[in-house]
Amino acid sequence: MLPKWAGGLLLLSCFLAGCKFGTFPDPNDPRTAGDLQPEVLRRQVKGASDALYARVLSREITEAQYRDLLAKYSDDLLKSTNIEAVDPAKAWEYGEVFRTARQWKAAEAVYRIAVEAAKDDDRRVNDTLKLAEAMAHLGKISEAIEEARKSFTAAPQFKAPILYGVLYEIAPAAQGKGKDALLARLLEDAVRQSDLTEVDPASEAGQAFAVALPHHQRNARELAATLYLKAGKANDAERVLGGKLPTMRI
Repeated sequence: MLPKWAGGLLLLSCFLAGCKFGTFPDPNDPRTAGDLQPEVLRRQVKGASDALYARVLSREITEAQYRDLLAKYSDDLLKSTNIEAVDPAKAWEYGEVFRTARQWKAAEAVYRIAVEAAKDDDRRVNDTLKLAEAMAHLGKISEAIEEARKSFTAAPQFKAPILYGVLYEIAPAAQGKGKDALLARLLEDAVRQSDLTEVDPASEAGQAFAVALPHHQRNARELAATLYLKAGKANDAERVLGGKLPTMRI
């Protein structure tokens, strides 16, 4: 009889190799289990993600199947991980894999360790936003919003991840759970934080940030207005959009 995890891995292998079983790493192989340090975990998850998404692009699997299969594979990788023994300096790396596996309780735990161990604003901002996302998925909306705001104290050169994290990672997990007005205000404030961000205009990353910023700011304002409207705050919704009510969005 196959062990419980084998069905998921066989299915994953089928999708990865077009139903031709190859040599994709088995996270439960005792010969390699001891090698699963965070950098190995991340590398294996990235390999699985790239292979699976290639099949999405070729229309062999759907986006939903991609997410489910990647979460299953990541979950199998993490079964033997002891959170209490995680090296604080590497906690954020485990956090990335827990996020992929949608293990939000574990992700919250390791990102909390990561935030406390952060040596600079770059690491602290990114891990704080990821911690807030995990908390939002767990239904801790007020706490998640409060946590996200802690990233605002970063120096201007480290503020770039704030708007993206709030808009595309925290807000989807937090909206519709009774705190939409607070979430809308967080989005507004994240837009202001993006205006304070300093990037190198001569760098490729800096130029990409500058080009994309108006689009992300517009999306954030539109979502904030929609959330205000859902919370019964039409005046705030109009204010955010300069005097016009938003078209309802989910």
